[in-house]
Amino acid sequence: MTTKQQAKKWGALIEPFLEDGAKIMLLMFLSLAMLLFLIHTALALSHRYPLDYGEAPLVDQAMRLAAGQSIYRPDLSSPPYTISNYPPLYPLSMTPFVRLFGPNFWAGRAISLLCTLASGAFLALIVYTYSQDRTAAVITGMLFLAIPYVVGGSPLARVDMLALALSTAGLYVLARWPTIRRGM
Repeated sequence: MTTKQQAKKWGALIEPFLEDGAKIMLLMFLSLAMLLFLIHTALALSHRYPLDYGEAPLVDQAMRLAAGQSIYRPDLSSPPYTISNYPPLYPLSMTPFVRLFGPNFWAGRAISLLCTLASGAFLALIVYTYSQDRTAAVITGMLFLAIPYVVGGSPLARVDMLALALSTAGLYVLARWPTIRRGM
């Protein structure tokens, strides 16, 4: 038996173990990333003060909605000099919590966290729809949550994660839609 044949034989024997080992290492690193995601999120949820410049204006909008006021001011010649440059869905989702518990950041952060988890779930469902591979779907959802931008932005009271959750939900609907009805 030549050296080349021996190497091929050993490669055939080791290949399944290497593939399984790679999957195990990937899942270990993704599990560590999930732990870091949870720690970062818990610290952000428990922080009482703004973590980002855009959190306070959204809490202010929720407070105005809770008081029955409009968040879109027709005249900026008198205080408060604030603008509402987003649609009202996110401040509306914060309004019941502001009405019940007063001005707070945790409600908006919790909404953003739930939207982040929903985005990861929708991405996993999209991958599963096309591949029928549960491992690939779980890895997709975990990889999304491991992205540093997602880790840093998910616990902020900002509209971004709600927009992303609605976008990925729309993509999932398109992925599941019967091909006959697509008509695009």
